[in-house]
Parts: sequence; C-alpha cells; structure tokens
Amino acid sequence: VLIDSISPRRAPTAGRAEAAEQMDAAEWAAFRDRISTIARLGTEEFGLTVGIHAHAAGFIDFEPELERLLDEVDAKILKICFDTGHHSYAGFDPVAFMRRHIDRISYMHFKDIDPVVKADAIAKGTGFYEACGQGIFCNLGTGDVDFPAVRRILLDAGYQGWCTVEQDCDPTLDVSPVDDARRNRDYLSSIGF
Repeated sequence: VLIDSISPRRAPTAGRAEAAEQMDAAEWAAFRDRISTIARLGTEEFGLTVGIHAHAAGFIDFEPELERLLDEVDAKILKICFDTGHHSYAGFDPVAFMRRHIDRISYMHFKDIDPVVKADAIAKGTGFYEACGQGIFCNLGTGDVDFPAVRRILLDAGYQGWCTVEQDCDPTLDVSPVDDARRNRDYLSSIGF
C-alpha cells in the first residue's frame, strides 16, 4: 500500500477540495513519477500488488487527484487500496467510485463517517486531526457509507482481496477498541459479510 503522508499543507483543509492547496505541475509530475517507479518496482521486481491509498489530508485525497493518478499510471502496476471513509470525508461517493473502478481495487479499508461531525467539520474548517478527535470516523453502519451497496459491488465483481475495518480515532478519548471491533463485526455479519 502506497500512501503519501498526512501533509501539514493539507491537514487544515481535509474534506474541503476547494480550499486545499494543490501541487503545481512540477510537483505533480515528480509525485506521479515516484509513485509509478515504486509501483513498477514492487510489481515487476518483487511480484507484489501495489495499491495507492487516497487519504484525507494527503495530496491524493480528493477524487479528481486519485482519478488523475489512475489515468496517468499503468493499471498493470498500480491498483487501489480503497478507503470508503476517507473517500466520503473528501466529499465524494465511495459507492459510485467503486462502481467505476472496481477492476483497479485490490484491497479495501472499511471505514464509516459520521455525517453530522463531517458537516460540522467542513462548515467550521476543522483540520484532520481535530476532526478525528471529534469522532468523525464512527462505527460501521452508523455513518454515511452504504455498506450493503459496497458488499453488492464486491460480490458482483467476484472480489477476492482483503478488507480491513479501520476506525481512526483519538486514543485519548474514552473509547473501547474491543467494543468497537465487536460492533463493527456484528454489523458486517448482519449485512451478509
């Protein structure tokens, strides 16, 4: 899985594409070429499946950035580690994206977004870390990601890859990772996973 680090240049504008700083042409070309080189090395030299992970507060955050990268890097060497929650956080529909790009998805991160916290974070210009501290990532099935539709797309495509449940949160909050894991597992079981 390839991911650009959470950038101090982008963290303050997580979820707000119109406000986010963009790479200039030279930065984009260098970034794309590094991704392509690493993906080719991983695929051709080591036999790995290499996937890009679009992540809130990084430079591959918003759907147009991810789609541009997919257009410019050979599908044989670069797949997608698709994160439902980060895609929703960025303001885009993860189900619609999956329908268009299921053939490039090699690994899934199941994550949900609390729509109330998200709307508040966007309206107030809350940065990525602060939004995590406010509980923007919630238990599966309690947010705005349509997991029954996600399941249907994966089944219809004959998806054979891994799916990992993730719930980014502030560890200083009063949370119970074990209880959250049980709730998430129970929810996924209830919809047929």
